Amino acid sequence: MGIVIVLLVTVLMSAIGAVLALATAADMVIAGHFLRAQEARHAAAGALEVAVGEFRGLPDWNGVLDGSVRSAHAEGPPSGVRTVAGQPVDLGQLRSLLECQQLASCTDAAVAAVTADRPWGADNPRWRLFRYGTWRAVAQAPSAFYVVVLVADDPSELDGDPGRDGPAGTPGAGRVRARAEAFGPGGAHAAVETLLERNSLNPAEVRVLAWRFTAAGTPGQS
Repeated sequence: MGIVIVLLVTVLMSAIGAVLALATAADMVIAGHFLRAQEARHAAAGALEVAVGEFRGLPDWNGVLDGSVRSAHAEGPPSGVRTVAGQPVDLGQLRSLLECQQLASCTDAAVAAVTADRPWGADNPRWRLFRYGTWRAVAQAPSAFYVVVLVADDPSELDGDPGRDGPAGTPGAGRVRARAEAFGPGGAHAAVETLLERNSLNPAEVRVLAWRFTAAGTPGQS
């Protein structure tokens, strides 16, 4: 009888130990996901702040809006697939998701189509890659994250030309939208979007009019 009791107690303690081990492992996984999500948000916000600093040194934003001007720190061509922590990040698909909510390349008609998220028609934003590369190179600190900064014209201009800033004095002139996305281990992904305004009298002065984290891949949505 004593041996039976000892065996039952041993089995019970083993079961309790297994449950505690599983609970601890689950907590560690949850904490890891939370930590990576927070790091992704910080990387996206930091990359956007760095890009805003570069915008201040540009004489105007037309080259950025038509894609002819990119950051001096952009790594490689503004297209193709990058591998981040073993997972692919397709820069072309990233633009397409923002411009027409599809993975395939967007046609002009698809970009200009009026939708609930993009109701401006011909003035719908056309996103251009400005800065993209490892967050390690930007922050000069160990990091497995990859960051992408995109720029688009402010659709409130209503001039029918999202590839150029509007003339001074017209609605929306001197304003652009900038968006940063960060990709990291375990599928961590965060995006932050902002609306910037340049002082027409002092081009080096750039103000942040709005700043918010958005659902990844869906600009303008919290």
